[in-house]
Amino acid sequence: MSAETAAILDKAADVIERNGLHKEWYYDEDSGKPPAGSAVDTHGAINIATVGQPIGSRGPHDITEDAHAARQALRDHINSAVSLAIWNDMPDRTAEQVITALRGAAQAERERAS
Repeated sequence: MSAETAAILDKAADVIERNGLHKEWYYDEDSGKPPAGSAVDTHGAINIATVGQPIGSRGPHDITEDAHAARQALRDHINSAVSLAIWNDMPDRTAEQVITALRGAAQAERERAS
């Protein structure tokens, strides 16, 4: 599963690079863009990487096992005492920090797989 998880984390980083980082919700509902094209938070980016949308078809907590594994790998990598949502939403959190963390977690997963 580690190689697949790494690919999801890299794809999530690509999503934030392309769409931008959002705080307080999975995606920027006020952007006027389709959800998958809006700025997203960390959870939204991982969801886009796994199912193509920032929230699941049955709501924000409808995530796949792959998304859960990617979230856990990121939590392990950043070694944060707070949830990913709180970590993402910290006032000084930047898109670059999130992208770097996602890519670092992906690299750690690739190393674990080899």
